[in-house]
Amino acid sequence: MKNLHINLLSVFCLSLIVSLASTQLGWSFERKVLLEDFTSTTCPPCAASAAALESGLEAAGDDVVASVAIHVWWPGAGNDPWYLDNPPDARQRTTSYYGVNGVPTFKIDGATYAGQRSANAFEAAFRAAQNEEAPVSFNMSAVVFSDQLIVSATLTAEEDLNNVRLYISLNEDYVQYNAPTGQRDHFDAMVKMIPNALGTSFSIESNETKSFNFTQDISELGWHDLELSNLIVVGWVQAADRSVHQAQNVLEITEFSQELDFSDGEDSNDDGRVEPGESGEIKISIFNPENGIDLEDMVITLTTDDENIEIINGVFAFDVLEDGGEINNNSDPIIFRVPDDAVAHPVTFSLEYTSDAHNFSVVIDSKKMVGWPPFLVVTSTPNEIASDWMLSVFGEGNFPWADHYIRTDDEMINMDLLENYDIVLWHTFNENGDVINEFEEASIMDYLDGGGTVVFSSYSYVQQNGDSQLMRDYFHAELDELDTGEHFIHGEADAEFFEGARLYAGGTRNGDAPGAPDESPSLTALDGGVPITYWGNRGGDEHTGTSGVMYDGENFRTLLFSFPIESISGFLATHDLDNFMNRIWTWYNRGENSAPPINGDVPIQFRLESAFPNPFNSSMTIPFSLDRAGMVELNLYDISGRKVTTLVNNFKSIGNYSVNLDGDVVGMSAGVYYLKLTSGNNTESQKILYLK
Repeated sequence: MKNLHINLLSVFCLSLIVSLASTQLGWSFERKVLLEDFTSTTCPPCAASAAALESGLEAAGDDVVASVAIHVWWPGAGNDPWYLDNPPDARQRTTSYYGVNGVPTFKIDGATYAGQRSANAFEAAFRAAQNEEAPVSFNMSAVVFSDQLIVSATLTAEEDLNNVRLYISLNEDYVQYNAPTGQRDHFDAMVKMIPNALGTSFSIESNETKSFNFTQDISELGWHDLELSNLIVVGWVQAADRSVHQAQNVLEITEFSQELDFSDGEDSNDDGRVEPGESGEIKISIFNPENGIDLEDMVITLTTDDENIEIINGVFAFDVLEDGGEINNNSDPIIFRVPDDAVAHPVTFSLEYTSDAHNFSVVIDSKKMVGWPPFLVVTSTPNEIASDWMLSVFGEGNFPWADHYIRTDDEMINMDLLENYDIVLWHTFNENGDVINEFEEASIMDYLDGGGTVVFSSYSYVQQNGDSQLMRDYFHAELDELDTGEHFIHGEADAEFFEGARLYAGGTRNGDAPGAPDESPSLTALDGGVPITYWGNRGGDEHTGTSGVMYDGENFRTLLFSFPIESISGFLATHDLDNFMNRIWTWYNRGENSAPPINGDVPIQFRLESAFPNPFNSSMTIPFSLDRAGMVELNLYDISGRKVTTLVNNFKSIGNYSVNLDGDVVGMSAGVYYLKLTSGNNTESQKILYLK
C-alpha cells in the first residue's frame, strides 16, 4: 500500500507539472496552416494526387490553410515552366533547405505529410494542424504601384522567438497548362519568393510587434503574362528547426491608381499643347484602394530627357496617403517651361516616385510632344509593322517630328485636329476596309480649302473611290487600271524633286519592312494634276501606268500615291523610305527650306566640315552641310585614288549632317586617305590620317 501511495503521488505531481506547463505555453493566436507542395509538371504521381489535394484545400478553406506549390526539375526532363522561370528559389527551398529528393512531397507547417492522398485525409490533416494555436499573430497586405508589388507584414509575439525567418511567396492562383502528364489544372504555383528563398531573419520578444515592408518589381516575372487578378501572396514564420509558427495569405492584390494631367500653364494659349515659350503643368492624383496599406513618405520628382526644358516646380511630396484615401497636387502642380527657340519634338517626362518607408523607387515615363510639328501621320491600318516603319523616318537627321493618329471606327479625324498641322500624311498599307469615311473626307476637303497640304497613300482608296469628289477636285486624279501587277516605281523624268527616284514596293528579304502591296492600281491625272511617279519594270524603261499625281494649286497642295509608301524599303538596289520621304518634304518646302534642325541652326552653304579627331585610330565623325536638296555622295579614297567605301549615297534635304567612319569596320590600313563630298555640281575634299 505504501508503494502504491508513493506511485499515485508521483503520478499526481507529474500531471500537475504537465498541466502547469501546458497552461504556461498555451497561446491565444489562431493558427493558419502552411502547405508546401513540392511538385512537377513532369511527375505522373504528382498529377495523380493533384485533384485530391485541391479538393482537400477547398474543403478546409483559405481561412485554415495557405498553400504554395514549388515546382522542381525532376523526375522528367526538367522542362517544368515554373521551375525553368525561377530555378534559384525552387532549388533553395527544395534541396538546400528541406533536402527533398522526391515528388510529390507535402510539408504541413514544415513537417512531412505521410498520410493518405485523398481529399478527406488532406482536409483532416490541415484541420488537425490548425487546432494547435500559434505563438505569433500575422497580418499581411499587398498592393501594386506601377508594377511594384508592395507587401506589408505585421507580427505580434506572445513569447520570445529567436532566429526565426519570415518568408514571402508570390504565387499564381490558377493556371491551365497541358502538362506532359496530362494534368491541366495547376494551383498556387510559386512565381517568386520575396526577396528570395532565404527569407528574412529576425527575432521578436514577447508582446513585441514588428513590421516588415517588401517591394518586388513584377513587370518581368513569370514564364507567361501574369494577371494581377490571378496573383496571391503567401507568407509564413518558420523556426530554425523548420517548424512553422504561423502563416498568412493575401488572396486579392489591389492596385494603387493614379491620373496624370499634362496641361497648358497660366502663360499659354490654352490650345491643349505646351508650345515654345509656354509653361506646362503636371497634375497628379493618386488613389489608394482599401487594401490595408497606408502609402507613406512619398516624394515625386520630375526630370526630362531634354536639358533645355526648365523645371520650375519639380516636386510633389506627401507624408501619408491613408488606406482608401485620395491625394493630388492640383493646388500646387509640377511646372515646367519650354524654351522660346525650341522646335516641336517629343520630350520624355520622367516622374520618380520614392518612398523610404516602403523602400521603393518607381519611375513612370510619359512621352509628350512639345509644340505642334508640321506633320500629322494618320494610320488607317491595324498593321503595326507598317505603322512603325512609316514613323521610323520622322525625327531622324534633319527630318521633322510628327504627331501620330491611329484611326479607328470609333475615333475619327476632324477639322479641329487637322488645322494644327501644315501637312497631313494618310497611309493605309494593305487595308481594304473603310480607310476613310464620308465625314473624314469632308474634314480633309475643309482642311485643304483652308490652305492645307495632304499626302495620301492608298491603293484600296484609289480602287474603291476612283471618282469621288476628293479624288477629282482635290487630288486631281481618277482610277485608270485596277491592278498593273508591278512593284517597281520610278520618278517621272520631268517631275521636280521626284525625278530619278527608283523605288521597290515589296519590303525586304529579312522581313523587317511591311511587305508588298496586294495590288498596284494606276492613275489618270486630271486637269491640273501632274504625274510624278509611274509603275514600270526594274530598269524603268517600261511605263505601265501612273502611280503618283501631284496637284500644286494656289490654295492647297496634294500628293496622291496608288501604292503604300510604307512598303518602300530600299530592297533590290532601290531608294529607301528615308530618300522618298525627304523628296516629299523638299517638295512641300518647294526646294527652298528643310526640316529645321533641333538646334535651329539652318545651314547656308555646301561644306565638308573638318572631320574629327584627325588623325584618328578607331573612329571619326565627319560633319557636312547642304545648301540645297538633292542626291549626295560621300566617298572614302586611299592615297592611290582607289575608292575604299561609300559612306553616303542618298537624297537629302537642306541641313547639317554627320556620319561616322570606323576604320576597323571598313578594313583600313594605317595611312593617308581622302574624303570626297559631292552633290550636284558641288564637290569638296579633305585629307585624313588613320593611325592603326
